[in-house]
Amino acid sequence: MRNFTKQEESQPLKGKHSLSGNPFMRLPIMQKMTLAAIKMKMYFIDSHSTEGHSFSPFNKMKGHFGQIGYRKYDFRPAPAKFAPFFTESESAEQRKRIGEAAALMKPGELCCIEAIDCIRSLEDARWLVGLKKERQLLLKVQLTYMHQNQLATGCWEKNFSTEGLSGLGKEVARTLMQGGIIIDVSHLNRQSTLDVCGIGREMKVPVIASHSNPLAVFARGKGAAELEGGTARAAARCIGDDEIRAILSTGGYVGITSYPSFISIENQKWLDEARAMDKANKPEEKGIVDGGELERRLTLCGDAGLKKESIARLVEHMSYVREIAKKAGLDGKKSVAFSTDVDSIRPGGPCFVPLGYTQKSYKHIFMDLVPALWKNGWKKEDMDALFHGNVERVFKA
Repeated sequence: MRNFTKQEESQPLKGKHSLSGNPFMRLPIMQKMTLAAIKMKMYFIDSHSTEGHSFSPFNKMKGHFGQIGYRKYDFRPAPAKFAPFFTESESAEQRKRIGEAAALMKPGELCCIEAIDCIRSLEDARWLVGLKKERQLLLKVQLTYMHQNQLATGCWEKNFSTEGLSGLGKEVARTLMQGGIIIDVSHLNRQSTLDVCGIGREMKVPVIASHSNPLAVFARGKGAAELEGGTARAAARCIGDDEIRAILSTGGYVGITSYPSFISIENQKWLDEARAMDKANKPEEKGIVDGGELERRLTLCGDAGLKKESIARLVEHMSYVREIAKKAGLDGKKSVAFSTDVDSIRPGGPCFVPLGYTQKSYKHIFMDLVPALWKNGWKKEDMDALFHGNVERVFKA
């Protein structure tokens, strides 16, 4: 399949991919929350970075993404229960950076803050609500990342893994929801997710998981004891059936991500092997680098068979969420969205793409999904909701 020019990427799809009722309007390279991001002009603020100002408009792919300087990827357990992640002065600096980034946005644009470690009090939470209203933004936040902070417990926390939200975290969640800020439970542990959803139901406010896949589809019946290493960490980032039901009960949605670690055990094992080989060959690079083992594998395995398997598993994830919704008496069409996650398409960054794709061919995943969904009984209105409708419904309510 050939590459598209920039002009072609902005045009409606034609030819063999223009199925009757094709939900696509455009084919942009996407981020985090898919087609709606382009339409709504979505931005990402890395508020837990301690090195530099990471503020990037998704729709123009400028700047950089990810957790720059974030504990240098050292996910150490919290030193004490609900210990603050930042000091007071560091928190003040992060809030300043968020304010500076927000000042560059226009009314109605969508902003995502991945981990509000700098919100240490209700006063801080009210400040964030005030900033949203002042700039007239659409705002989504995660209470924490993989760790436990003063608000919530992340999915990789070890010392306090059974904890959920702290008392402060519950009050902050209520304050944010009351102020029209959407809480994203991706990266939270099970109890924190259930706690947030309970508050969402109480306040009649939708809660979302912007990029989390069903554990049942990822693990294919394997229990936690059977998983190890990177596979166990990936499983911890997936969500259980009870979490999916809780999210949907608030009127929110689950965003299925094509980040390979969460598609299947096979994808994750393949990444682990590539990462280990690259680290051994170039220890100074500390992992996957362009031109290394990952890139070699991607070039070799960019074939129809592996691509078809990745697409099939993504459709399975999406359909699974819809089925949970239907069994709970909810509208399956409103239950799921498609997301990519940042590293899949970061210019010049790691090539974290599903098996069968290269960084260059990855943008075609949108076209590959349409016929696969169609064959699995998805109608035009279902795909409209999947690719942009549900995000717009939640954020523009």
